[in-house]
Amino acid sequence: MNTTELVELAKRQGYFFMGTSRDNIPHVRAMQMVHVDESGVFFYSRRHKPVCRQIIKNPSVELCFYDAESTTQVRLSGIAESLDNDTDRKKLLELNPGAQRFVDKEGLNVIMPFKIEQASAKTICLDTGVEEEWDQVFSARCRDARRPTS
Repeated sequence: MNTTELVELAKRQGYFFMGTSRDNIPHVRAMQMVHVDESGVFFYSRRHKPVCRQIIKNPSVELCFYDAESTTQVRLSGIAESLDNDTDRKKLLELNPGAQRFVDKEGLNVIMPFKIEQASAKTICLDTGVEEEWDQVFSARCRDARRPTS
């Protein structure tokens, strides 16, 4: 599997499971992905949620995508960078209008966007047992693109 195939698999899912840590205790939850491309994964949390505080305190996270059709699991391990600015919050709202309901109630700053752009990956096909690992998933040439374009 290459980066393009990984991005397509992630786009088909729309959700992922994310692992964080608080006080050395793992916490895993389902998260909605806002955007993924060859520069990274873009998602958000509401600022007052425990997951947001956990990421701010320890930005090392692992994302797990599962594609039932191909029985492929993809695990991305990386650093979640907080994009704590109005430009990225507004871009997030363009990409995910459903988040507007939180902004309408609590204001624009309730949204905390994150991007993971430096990640290692491990894929496994559960049917065949074929595994792949690589150190750098997302393209270095795309890292300047801090915000998703579509």
